[in-house]
Amino acid sequence: MSKVSQMAKMRARPGRADDLIARFEKVMEFYAKEPGTEMYLMNRSKEDPDLFVMFELFTDADAYQAHRANPEVAAYTKANPAPDLFDMVEVISTLPVAAVGIPLGSVD
Repeated sequence: MSKVSQMAKMRARPGRADDLIARFEKVMEFYAKEPGTEMYLMNRSKEDPDLFVMFELFTDADAYQAHRANPEVAAYTKANPAPDLFDMVEVISTLPVAAVGIPLGSVD
Protein backbone atom coordinates (compact mmCIF):
# COMPACT_ATOMS: atom_id res chain seq x y z
CA MET A 1 0.00 0.00 0.00
CA SER A 2 1.20 3.51 -0.76
CA LYS A 3 1.83 6.14 1.82
CA VAL A 4 -0.52 9.10 1.85
CA SER A 5 0.49 12.70 2.37
CA GLN A 6 -1.19 16.03 2.59
CA MET A 7 -0.03 19.61 2.49
CA ALA A 8 -1.99 22.56 3.82
CA LYS A 9 -1.35 26.27 3.70
CA MET A 10 -3.02 28.42 6.32
CA ARG A 11 -2.80 32.04 7.29
CA ALA A 12 -2.96 33.12 10.91
CA ARG A 13 -5.25 36.04 11.50
CA PRO A 14 -3.43 39.28 12.38
CA GLY A 15 -1.65 39.02 15.72
CA ARG A 16 -2.59 35.33 16.17
CA ALA A 17 0.44 33.49 14.71
CA ASP A 18 1.89 32.54 18.11
CA ASP A 19 -1.54 31.30 19.24
CA LEU A 20 -1.77 29.17 16.10
CA ILE A 21 1.63 27.62 16.81
CA ALA A 22 0.64 26.88 20.43
CA ARG A 23 -2.60 25.25 19.30
CA PHE A 24 -0.83 22.99 16.84
CA GLU A 25 1.84 22.07 19.39
CA LYS A 26 -0.99 20.81 21.63
CA VAL A 27 -2.77 18.95 18.82
CA MET A 28 0.52 17.37 17.75
CA GLU A 29 0.69 15.67 21.16
CA PHE A 30 -2.35 13.66 20.03
CA TYR A 31 -0.95 13.08 16.53
CA ALA A 32 2.28 11.72 18.03
CA LYS A 33 0.29 8.80 19.50
CA GLU A 34 -1.24 7.78 16.16
CA PRO A 35 0.54 4.64 14.94
CA GLY A 36 0.11 5.50 11.26
CA THR A 37 1.15 9.14 11.41
CA GLU A 38 4.77 9.16 10.32
CA MET A 39 5.28 12.91 10.11
CA TYR A 40 3.38 16.07 10.92
CA LEU A 41 5.46 19.16 10.26
CA MET A 42 4.44 22.77 10.74
CA ASN A 43 6.51 25.28 8.76
CA ARG A 44 6.42 29.07 9.00
CA SER A 45 7.20 31.28 6.03
CA LYS A 46 10.34 33.40 6.33
CA GLU A 47 8.82 36.12 4.16
CA ASP A 48 5.33 36.15 5.69
CA PRO A 49 5.25 35.22 9.41
CA ASP A 50 1.48 34.73 9.32
CA LEU A 51 1.69 32.05 6.59
CA PHE A 52 2.15 28.40 7.60
CA VAL A 53 2.59 25.26 5.53
CA MET A 54 1.79 21.91 7.09
CA PHE A 55 3.12 18.60 5.79
CA GLU A 56 1.58 15.31 6.88
CA LEU A 57 2.72 11.77 6.03
CA PHE A 58 0.80 8.59 6.82
CA THR A 59 1.62 4.91 6.36
CA ASP A 60 -1.46 4.37 4.17
CA ALA A 61 -5.01 5.53 3.47
CA ASP A 62 -6.38 3.75 6.56
CA ALA A 63 -3.91 5.61 8.79
CA TYR A 64 -4.91 8.88 7.16
CA GLN A 65 -8.60 8.19 7.81
CA ALA A 66 -7.84 7.25 11.44
CA HIS A 67 -5.93 10.52 11.78
CA ARG A 68 -8.88 12.50 10.41
CA ALA A 69 -11.19 10.78 12.92
CA ASN A 70 -8.91 11.12 15.97
CA PRO A 71 -11.34 11.40 18.93
CA GLU A 72 -8.79 13.20 21.15
CA VAL A 73 -8.36 15.95 18.58
CA ALA A 74 -12.13 16.22 18.10
CA ALA A 75 -12.64 16.54 21.87
CA TYR A 76 -9.86 19.13 22.19
CA THR A 77 -11.09 21.30 19.33
CA LYS A 78 -14.68 21.09 20.60
CA ALA A 79 -13.58 22.16 24.08
CA ASN A 80 -11.24 24.84 22.69
CA PRO A 81 -12.86 26.35 19.60
CA ALA A 82 -10.77 28.92 17.75
CA PRO A 83 -12.72 30.17 14.73
CA ASP A 84 -10.86 33.50 14.79
CA LEU A 85 -7.38 31.95 14.78
CA PHE A 86 -6.69 31.25 11.11
CA ASP A 87 -8.05 31.08 7.58
CA MET A 88 -7.44 27.93 5.57
CA VAL A 89 -5.78 28.88 2.32
CA GLU A 90 -5.32 25.58 0.51
CA VAL A 91 -5.26 21.81 1.15
CA ILE A 92 -3.61 19.43 -1.30
CA SER A 93 -3.95 15.65 -0.94
CA THR A 94 -0.86 13.97 -2.36
CA LEU A 95 0.89 10.64 -2.85
CA PRO A 96 4.64 10.74 -2.23
CA VAL A 97 6.67 9.49 -5.18
CA ALA A 98 10.27 10.25 -4.23
CA ALA A 99 12.06 11.16 -0.99
CA VAL A 100 15.35 11.49 0.83
CA GLY A 101 15.46 10.32 4.44
CA ILE A 102 12.01 8.73 4.44
CA PRO A 103 11.52 5.23 3.04
CA LEU A 104 8.44 5.21 0.86
CA GLY A 105 8.14 1.49 0.19
CA SER A 106 6.17 0.66 -2.92
CA VAL A 107 4.75 3.48 -4.98
CA ASP A 108 1.44 2.62 -6.65
